[in-house]
Amino acid sequence: MSAYLAIVGTTFSLIVTAALSYALSRKRLRGRRVILLGILLTILFSPGIIPSYLVVRQFGLINSLWALIFPALASGWNVILMKGFFDSVPAELEESASIDGCNDLTIWFRIICRCRSLLLRRSGYSMLSSIGTSFSPR
Repeated sequence: MSAYLAIVGTTFSLIVTAALSYALSRKRLRGRRVILLGILLTILFSPGIIPSYLVVRQFGLINSLWALIFPALASGWNVILMKGFFDSVPAELEESASIDGCNDLTIWFRIICRCRSLLLRRSGYSMLSSIGTSFSPR
């Protein structure tokens, strides 16, 4: 059960974190400073366990494995770390791919494939935290 939780939680967390951090690293996104401020505030002032329970209850996830996966999809710290990496990727790489006919999703996948070491480190950290949440009381 905890292997399933670790694998599924890591996969979904990696996809959500990478997509969010890539979108926040591009200048075209309107309101990205407000979103980054919200992420930073969740890092500085953790809401605690009661709001997490209220979110899980609101989505009807009580007594399911998704109650352990869903609240930990996008950690603010990991989003900031991956955004820093995507900021270091030159904009010319994205421009050249769009000139060659790639859409945004193809550009994202090609940039993601370039950063395998970052994704491996991030997935290892996420798997360790997923295994840690499997010991939570049900």
